[in-house]
Order: sequence, then structure tokens, then C-alpha cells
Amino acid sequence: GIVARLTPLHSLYANVSTAFETPTTTELGNQQDGSAGINPDLKPQLSTTYEVGIKGIVLQRFSYNLAGFDTEVRDELIPFEVPSSNGRTYYRNAGKTRRNGIEAELSTQIEDFELSASYTFSHFRFRDYDVSDVQYAGNVIAGVPSHQVQASATWRHRSVYALVEGIGKTSVFVDDANSAQAAGYAIANIRVGGTAIFGPRSK
Repeated sequence: GIVARLTPLHSLYANVSTAFETPTTTELGNQQDGSAGINPDLKPQLSTTYEVGIKGIVLQRFSYNLAGFDTEVRDELIPFEVPSSNGRTYYRNAGKTRRNGIEAELSTQIEDFELSASYTFSHFRFRDYDVSDVQYAGNVIAGVPSHQVQASATWRHRSVYALVEGIGKTSVFVDDANSAQAAGYAIANIRVGGTAIFGPRSK
């Protein structure tokens, strides 16, 4: 990775990384034809990620981070179900996938309040994925929303705090063929808490 300081408050950065992920014992535990036993055809997942972004502080108060990424994956580990297996999950390797997107984050602190918001755009696709002579190249990877937003506000005063946060996601495909979708949703959470010390303090 490399970081170039543009000004005292702004930096440009770039990273290149690789990953090697071996199948877990759970992923290896069942064969693709639905029978029990170790799956000898399951291979490790290999990936290379390229990322470039800019981060810093604006108006002397707001911290920001904006980044774009591209991940090239070979033999990605993909879960699937066999109709006669009573919901049991199996795994196989996709030939190639590509995951690119944009991430943006903004945060600030105003007296006793901490505010933050983030947005992620995901464009995750199969590049080469052949299953029983059916080619899924170009299809969206199941379970990944194209858009996701998240925001939170935290109030802190001495030893107590209150937090309000929300997250929203757009619809996702639920299968590799992209024949069905699950609707998008939003969730809001509220938490309150604090810290206290009991008993005598050590000198």
C-alpha cells in the first residue's frame, strides 16, 4: 500500500492485496451430489483486491473517507442446496467472480454527540460459473445488496450513553440464476448504557 499526503488534512491512498482461503471443515463436509463425506473437488479460493481512495477532514470538524475497490476472485466458494437434502448447505467453486464498488463514510463530533453515516455501492458479478451446462456469467452474486446505507447518532455524558442507529439495504437475489429476489429492508436500533465502579478503589 501507499499513502500520499495532499495537504495537512487530506491524503490519497492505494492498496493491493491478495488472499488465499482454504475451505473450512463445514464447507468440505458434504459432496456436491448430495452424499455425505469429504468433497475432494472443492478447491481454495484465491483473490486479488485493488483499492484507491481519499480521506481527510473538512470544515475542521467532519472526517471523510471515499474509496473504490475491485476484487478479482478465482474459484470462489459458493453455497447451494440440494432439493432432497432437507435444507442442508453444500459448497462448490465458481470459476471467476468480480466484486467492485464504492464506499463512502462521513463522521463528526459536536459537543456530546457523535454522528456518522456511510454508503456502500456493490457491483458483484459472476464472470465464469458453469453449473450442469448452465452458464451464470454476468449474473449477480446472491445475497449482496447493490446499495446499503447506515447512520448512527451517539450521545455521551460522563458514564452514560444513548445510541440510535439505522441501516437500510436494497433487494437481493436469492439464487445464482437470479430468478427470485428478497425485498429490501430497513432496521432501526436504540441502545442505552453506562459504566459504574463498585467497591473500594485501589490507591
